[in-house]
Amino acid sequence: MLWFPARDKDIDPNEYWYLARHQAKVAVKQAGLFQSKPTDTPAQKILKGHHPRPLQDWAICAELEAEPALAFIEDTTGAGKTEAAFILAKRLFDAGLGKGVFVGPPVERQQASF
Repeated sequence: MLWFPARDKDIDPNEYWYLARHQAKVAVKQAGLFQSKPTDTPAQKILKGHHPRPLQDWAICAELEAEPALAFIEDTTGAGKTEAAFILAKRLFDAGLGKGVFVGPPVERQQASF
């Protein structure tokens, strides 16, 4: 709530978008995130000595296009999706093909009852 206080529920969406974007810039700056610097650590070092799983190996070796990418990584539980996503993101950043990452964690699905 520090950076994003509750707003009137009747606020105009365009006004809210303007306020939220401004506040996000303030939050990132105050949190010190603009001072972050990329490391020169190779992407596969993210695994810290563990042997990559097939999905992670793909993320290490996949050929990158010369443009930013949107990747959806899906696999079974324990397949190493999170590490694969960060490996791929690091490779894209290292190649100058990205500036940020959004991670959408799984959401528990609600079953409909009839």
